[in-house]
Amino acid sequence: MPWLSSRRRLLVLSIVDYLIIICLFLIMQSINFINTNILAVNLLAFCWIVISYSLDKYSILEDDYNINISQKILRVIKTAIISGVLFKLIIIFFSILDSDVGDGKWTNFLCFISLTTFLYEIIHFYVIKKYFSKSIKWISIFSDLKKGSSISEAYNLKKYGHYKSIHKSEISELTSLNNNQFGFIIEDVNNFNEKEKKILINLNNEGFRILSLINWYERYLHRYPKEITNSNSIISELLIYGKKNSSKRIKRFSEFLLSVLLLFLLSPLIFIAAILIKIEDNGPILYSQKRTGFAGKVFKIYKLRSMKSNAEKDGLKWSSKNDSRITKIGFWLRKTRIDELPQLLSVIKGDMSLIGPRPERPEFDKILAKEIPNYKLRYLIRPGLSGWAQVNYPYGASIEDTKMKFSYDIYYIKNLSNIFDLLILLETLRLVFNLRGSQPE
Repeated sequence: MPWLSSRRRLLVLSIVDYLIIICLFLIMQSINFINTNILAVNLLAFCWIVISYSLDKYSILEDDYNINISQKILRVIKTAIISGVLFKLIIIFFSILDSDVGDGKWTNFLCFISLTTFLYEIIHFYVIKKYFSKSIKWISIFSDLKKGSSISEAYNLKKYGHYKSIHKSEISELTSLNNNQFGFIIEDVNNFNEKEKKILINLNNEGFRILSLINWYERYLHRYPKEITNSNSIISELLIYGKKNSSKRIKRFSEFLLSVLLLFLLSPLIFIAAILIKIEDNGPILYSQKRTGFAGKVFKIYKLRSMKSNAEKDGLKWSSKNDSRITKIGFWLRKTRIDELPQLLSVIKGDMSLIGPRPERPEFDKILAKEIPNYKLRYLIRPGLSGWAQVNYPYGASIEDTKMKFSYDIYYIKNLSNIFDLLILLETLRLVFNLRGSQPE
């Protein structure tokens, strides 16, 4: 599971934060500074870790160790405030149920947590940066001069360490490089001759990191190359691949319960948004659209209206940046994803999942199916309210964007699991908290 193994830093930092909170609790309880119980502290730790993750504390990029002290101070203050508010709501909830989660000097305790976790984050940065962080420059090696490199695409790959692409005829020049600084991506080893394969073996024995094109994409980009998604091999790979029925039932049952709970908790927010929509232009509050779902079945979704009532008077078109059709209230509804909340009804009904490829309109589907080979593979599973493509790629508003998102959708279908769904749900919360990914770039 490359999407999980590449998040070791996330796991380490979250576990350390949890241990810091528990240790501080034990120390302060021993000196009678705080009077509470372990349940309350675990609830506080849960709030702290979820908010920290949502505010981008736990970076998932292995080589991303840039530091900005003022930004980190502001983030820890925001985390403390939001966690404190959430925890206070939990205390109120438990008090209604006549269950004691303890009392104590929570404000002071949060200050100690903030200071200690902040100091650890800074120490962690300097220790990792000085002793463990190795910035690998990846050189991709391709075999077809006419076709060129498969990863010479417009999407910026430098932040993932891609250095340059070379033809296999230049492979002998790689022996002079430092094995601690460079690694190699082999795009198609089947087209290498015996001499070139021997050089690769020697480079591997000398300690150079060597990955196939698919392995590199899985590890760093968490999707598949477009060349793979366009091939016939991906069809057989996905058609014979199936999750156990028990896993599917767990996914359906848990998403049903969570959707009912979210709809209940967020109903006041939906009600306020509905009033604001009505006040702005006195138009309809909801609008419905046909979408393509599981096995190509067409169904209706409902959203809070974020565009003008006559938005499609000139025909169908994708949304664009600074779209003049979006209302003033609609701009904020989209920014915060509140306009998507009525789709929870589709999840409850069974037309959608919470997590899965985003459903497209049938009119656009016909166009995309002609432009993108194997496009209909994304409907092997139920479409989702959020998905792997949505948390990894900006809002798409073109065929090229859809091709890129399709490579993420195929990756998700191939690696489908309930743990993966939980990760995507947390990533979605992070985007919502930071008001990102809701508009075309």
